[in-house]
Amino acid sequence: MGMEDVVVLNGYTAVKDALVDRSELFASRPPMYLLDAMVDFGKDIITARWGPEFRQRKKFATAVMRKLGMKIGTGSIEEKIREEASCLRNR
Repeated sequence: MGMEDVVVLNGYTAVKDALVDRSELFASRPPMYLLDAMVDFGKDIITARWGPEFRQRKKFATAVMRKLGMKIGTGSIEEKIREEASCLRNR
């Protein structure tokens, strides 16, 4: 597509082979130079390439968010966020 190489998968067996059997090969995102330059060339979670570093950062970020109260359902901070947003909107 344009200047980028792409892979088009057609059919159940091709998709399963790529995403399940060979998931490591197809797991990463394509490089985006401008975004990489803005966020220090993959030293974050958004633009990081798939691999051990990415999994370590994701695990750390998930643990931190969970510790700070980012849960789903009962006990989540969603209601607090809504309340603060409402107060901000009212001001």
